[in-house]
Amino acid sequence: MRYLSQNPEISRQFGRSGASAVEQAKGHWRRVGYKNPMYTASLTDKDNKPFKCASKANESCKCPGTMWFGLATRPDTKVKIDTFDEMREWKTVSQETDDWQSCSAIDFGSDPMPGFDKQCFCEVKPEYEAARCADEGDECNCNGHVYFAAKQNADKELASFNDVLEMGFAIYDSGAGGSTTCTSESFKNADPAPNGPKQCFCDEKKSFTSTENIASIMDYWVEQHTLMTSESEIKTISEQSARATKYEADYASTVSIVTDVDFGEADATAASCQVCDRECATDTEMTLTREIEKQKTVIVKKYNKLKEVNK
Repeated sequence: MRYLSQNPEISRQFGRSGASAVEQAKGHWRRVGYKNPMYTASLTDKDNKPFKCASKANESCKCPGTMWFGLATRPDTKVKIDTFDEMREWKTVSQETDDWQSCSAIDFGSDPMPGFDKQCFCEVKPEYEAARCADEGDECNCNGHVYFAAKQNADKELASFNDVLEMGFAIYDSGAGGSTTCTSESFKNADPAPNGPKQCFCDEKKSFTSTENIASIMDYWVEQHTLMTSESEIKTISEQSARATKYEADYASTVSIVTDVDFGEADATAASCQVCDRECATDTEMTLTREIEKQKTVIVKKYNKLKEVNK
């Protein structure tokens, strides 16, 4: 039985064959095995080809797809049939299943060729995967979960949906369907690939991400956007403050404040201009000083907020 033969830790626990091992393996699958991707994958051929899941009648078989009941030996030559294609040369019956089933005429409802030894093959149904529905900026028509993610994987190739699940993504539940624009704005300003191209996938079955996880994933992207916005604002304010400080220094080094007006050598107009320059310079200096202090206060507040976000 494939579940036992492909999982040594299970066969060591329950045995490799026999009715008792099969029953215990069934129980293991129903309790915890179906939740484990490793055990689920062990039931399918890596090339997705039909595999023999029961070598004789009445053996139990776990088949995630179509289970075929047919001959174990050729009626004409009595030679053992080892391949699915050869078994299908003769009359067979089949059933769709995703659980344990006995390779028997009783479970299949009929015996395709009475009097001959039987066996069963499992034809694995294709693995479901979300479909690529749009490039960045295009519309994705989807009645399910829409994924927004990087367009390229680590090898700079077109990212598959499995790549997307590993690299990270933003997600939106399109509800009853309709069109979703494949842009950051449609996903609360999320950017899974900064400065890189993005794409969208549609999961019509909503089978890869739970509703609870969607909420937490999007909360993360909202926090990331807030953080990036704060960093950008802090950078801008810091640059403004630095410029204001430079202006203050330049002003202090170039402006001469008139402290002694010689009215004996200057006319009234020149004297009044000197007084005006002194008063204007004083006002300008006070204004710059207040602006610098104001900017510095804003920066401190921004940094404190940023520190709280990063806790």
